Amino acid sequence: MGAWAQLRALRRDFLGYLLDAARLGDLVLLRPAPGVKIWLVNHPELIFEVLVSRAAEMQKSAMTNKMVGKFLGQGLVLAEGELHRQQRRAIQPAFRGSVVAALSPAIEAATTAATRSWRDGQAVEIEGTMTRLSLLIIAQLLFGEGEGARGGTDASLQRAMERFGESMAQRFRSMPLPNWLPTARRRAERAAIEVFDHAIAKHLETSPSDSLATKLLALGLAPAEIRDHIATLYFAGHETTAKWLTWTLWLIARDPELGERLRDDESDALLNRVLLESLRLYPPAWLFDRETTTELELGGYAIPKRSTLYLSPFVSHRDPRYFDAPDQFCPERFVGGFEASLPRGAYYPFGFGPRNCVGRPLAELTARVALRDLLKRWRFSVDPKLELRPQPASTLRPTTPLYLTIHPH
Repeated sequence: MGAWAQLRALRRDFLGYLLDAARLGDLVLLRPAPGVKIWLVNHPELIFEVLVSRAAEMQKSAMTNKMVGKFLGQGLVLAEGELHRQQRRAIQPAFRGSVVAALSPAIEAATTAATRSWRDGQAVEIEGTMTRLSLLIIAQLLFGEGEGARGGTDASLQRAMERFGESMAQRFRSMPLPNWLPTARRRAERAAIEVFDHAIAKHLETSPSDSLATKLLALGLAPAEIRDHIATLYFAGHETTAKWLTWTLWLIARDPELGERLRDDESDALLNRVLLESLRLYPPAWLFDRETTTELELGGYAIPKRSTLYLSPFVSHRDPRYFDAPDQFCPERFVGGFEASLPRGAYYPFGFGPRNCVGRPLAELTARVALRDLLKRWRFSVDPKLELRPQPASTLRPTTPLYLTIHPH
């Protein structure tokens, strides 16, 4: 398929384009636009090699820097080398088990507050609610439980986040354009960044001494560095969790019997399997990319320096070599530690290696505590004929708003 035909296929259905490409082999050269070459890495051993054993020979791609660099700056997502290692060391303590576990009461309280207006028989728009919930939780981590955290969920800041997500969705479906071209999308992006930066500066002034933001200030970092840290943690910390909760609630709502079993599950064993299977089918971080910093051999092919590699959990998690009935929602596949039996690189919703998700403990705790609280108090239902298609953007999101009908237990 020529470059123009691939571009049309990509714009029509990017995920389908990647799935079709993966059927061609374990390492596939894509040409999604004239002059553009990207390698799709589609075997667990090669994925693990890229993310772990040869991570030092990789960096985030120029494409990713172009797409999110203006918003995230040189925060943890885009920093490289020693700067990235320093940032991990500075931020990691905030996500240790004991620190995160102490947030359980706050997560439960935030879940109750976010759903306080729900009424019997109401059709609730789920993605927006889960986004507000996740925003409040990450704001409490960053800015504490005072005015700063409450400000972290203000409407203007939420709209800035939404504008950024919409911009990413548009970028994934269009040809790259020159940076100097003053498009409406770029004007909207600049406006969203200005709103975000103003809000963050305001919240920093009111953060208590035990907040992560204040601790970053105490490290003596430059204001621009602190801003980039907060932008990265704020966006990545709420966006992925919100989408994880959204997809999981939709899957549960389609199976009323499963909802009842989850309500009665005292051990959380079934809930954990549901969460793992939700991440398999709809991983919010649906695509990772890397750029080679040197010429290297991968899977028997010579990969030139500065080559872009794509690794897609959305694609890998549907590989029939490792997952029976890969398109079916089947939480029972994770009985008995199934994920541990898989080849390294077959299931990687949070990534691997030195760039794995630093916020994973918080995301997992938020998902468990929030869902436990929601399922204890509410039953969710949806038209079983509703097919919710995923849309690739900065995270994997539904193409249309998701409304679930709720009833109290």
